[in-house]
Amino acid sequence: NEVNTANDIENVIINGDNYLFSVLRNDEIISINVKPALDLNGKYRVGILIRDKINGIGTITYFSKNKIGSLGHAVLNENNHLFKIVDGTMYESNITGVIKGQKGKPGELKGVFKKNEVIAKINDNKPTGIYSTPNNIDLSKYTEIEVGEGEMGDAYIYTTVLGDTPKRYSISIIKIDENNKDNKNFVIKITDDELLDITGGIVQGMSGSPIVQNGKLIGAVTHVFINDPTRGFGIKIDKMINS
Repeated sequence: NEVNTANDIENVIINGDNYLFSVLRNDEIISINVKPALDLNGKYRVGILIRDKINGIGTITYFSKNKIGSLGHAVLNENNHLFKIVDGTMYESNITGVIKGQKGKPGELKGVFKKNEVIAKINDNKPTGIYSTPNNIDLSKYTEIEVGEGEMGDAYIYTTVLGDTPKRYSISIIKIDENNKDNKNFVIKITDDELLDITGGIVQGMSGSPIVQNGKLIGAVTHVFINDPTRGFGIKIDKMINS
């Protein structure tokens, strides 16, 4: 019995017999005998968390005719393992509010998906971000940007903290580590008073916000410092493009 949803498993497990599960673990298929137990409602359960789907708000870093790069980091599960994505859909969203970041407590963007505004089909979840195939995006409406290397000093990020329109905010690049194995290539500090007033710094949902310096795309925001929301990490753009 092939199963793809939580309901599929519930429909198969209808008694207390032994069931043979074929499980993919660490790229190896293993077989496990499982005997269900009755729960308090009289239904047979096998004691596993089944997640049909996940969703969340993030930011597109760049797009071209054939590819969209977003987030700048992977989507991980509770054990910090990378989710294997079967398929997914990227929608436009409307940011409706912000929980400000505080020392020791990351903030986040709040919003709703525009279910009629499909941007792309999600193909890959990689250490460098989420990658998608565009859905009839009219590139003629946008200005092409060059790719750059990045240097210490002033720069900008483009991010959306209200509604659906990105806005430019000033930052400073205070450290560069091109060879960081965790893709934490830049340490950035938010210097824009307006953004600091709205968000307190970097918040969840801003991951993927493009970093632009001297008119060139050099990277994307990826993480916030837990003890200082005004600071965070960024990934070099070539790592996303070449992933």
